[in-house]
Amino acid sequence: MSSFTWTDIASMILIEVRNTYSNGRKPDDSITESWARALERSKCVYPATAWREAVTAWASTHSDPPTPHDIIVTAKLVVAHWETIPEQRDHLNDFRRQRLAAKFGSAYGAHESLQEGTTGQVAIGPGGTPEGARKFIREVEARARARKIAEANQLEPGDSRQEGA
Repeated sequence: MSSFTWTDIASMILIEVRNTYSNGRKPDDSITESWARALERSKCVYPATAWREAVTAWASTHSDPPTPHDIIVTAKLVVAHWETIPEQRDHLNDFRRQRLAAKFGSAYGAHESLQEGTTGQVAIGPGGTPEGARKFIREVEARARARKIAEANQLEPGDSRQEGA
């Protein structure tokens, strides 16, 4: 994961806005902190390049400088568009892997557990096959029914628990 803070991202965005719009406010510390709080509140964690691209995308269709909300919405659109481009999607996935590794450690391996080239379904259960998964689910359901029946048979007269609950 990059070591950028929300303040770094806000500063980069505001500099880009100032360079793009002649009427854009010159960023100062209080403006940068306000933007940083808004960006953080959005909970949208993207690569710095996505935020920068959001300024460019906004500027291509608007003559007025953007607000934090405008940049957040535009960044979401940029990332959604990037998901459709294989090279950009790879960049996003690398960013996400780095964030997972930074958060959970390098042994986390969530992405490596998914098999490349599958039909999009993750096979679970014995043998790792879809049929094995269905059999496993049936067995779990049968054990749950048996446990429920056993609990219902152990109820004593006057017990406040309802049978079949």
